[in-house]
Amino acid sequence: MSPLPRPRSVTAARRAAVAGAVLLTLVLASGARAQRGAPPPMSHAEMGMGFNQDSAQHHFRLYTEGGAIEVVAKDPADHTTRDEIRMHLRHLARMFADGDFSTPMFVHEPEHVPGTAVLTERRRTIQYRYADVANGGRVNIVTRDSVALAALHDFLRYQITAHRTGDPVRPMRR
Repeated sequence: MSPLPRPRSVTAARRAAVAGAVLLTLVLASGARAQRGAPPPMSHAEMGMGFNQDSAQHHFRLYTEGGAIEVVAKDPADHTTRDEIRMHLRHLARMFADGDFSTPMFVHEPEHVPGTAVLTERRRTIQYRYADVANGGRVNIVTRDSVALAALHDFLRYQITAHRTGDPVRPMRR
């Protein structure tokens, strides 16, 4: 008799447990640093994204067939931040493709992040592709599903506002 395939929810639960353990470790470590007179603890954004927010510039693009998330190091010589951004965005593209939006939910806690429920539900109709760019990375997002597209645009508009990027909120051609 062959073993039963592992339900997807077990994999998601395991991923959540690992993420929780990592966050707990970061919180405990930041508390220990503060007691030693080290820099203050990281913000939710820094813990969730893994890089100093003051060293990076976010851009969120709305396109007629999807959108893009682009983050770059402000200083072209800052290879540490560039590499942390690239690692974060590669991971984010995989998580989003799996319908896992826990990182933006953590970063923007306690706010509800618009569009995430629909993006999770319709994840099979959306493509997330990571690409390196000068000084950072980009997640290109494409869908032909009109409901998923509307949710994606809601999600990206929220990010534009939350990160105060000043990016256009109307879809444009790529």
